Amino acid sequence: MTAEAAQVRPDVIYRRLVDGGMVYDSRTRRVHRLNQVAALIWEACEAGLSARDATSRLRAEYEVSAAQAEGDVADAIEQLRREGLLVEGER
Repeated sequence: MTAEAAQVRPDVIYRRLVDGGMVYDSRTRRVHRLNQVAALIWEACEAGLSARDATSRLRAEYEVSAAQAEGDVADAIEQLRREGLLVEGER
């Protein structure tokens, strides 16, 4: 996992929901549903936080090991990048 921050693409719209979040990609006109963990990671990216900071937030919110949190953050960021919702950021 890199310490770089993943940046949210500026034309993507995010809405927090009671049980997670929703991301609308205006380029593809697709809606992506995020569970609570993915929403927490998305919001960390939106705030410009690094993957390490997102991992710390995840551990503070849920009782998970460092390894589990690191894996969850890395997997979520990779999937969001594959969908084109996040781009490489500079930190």
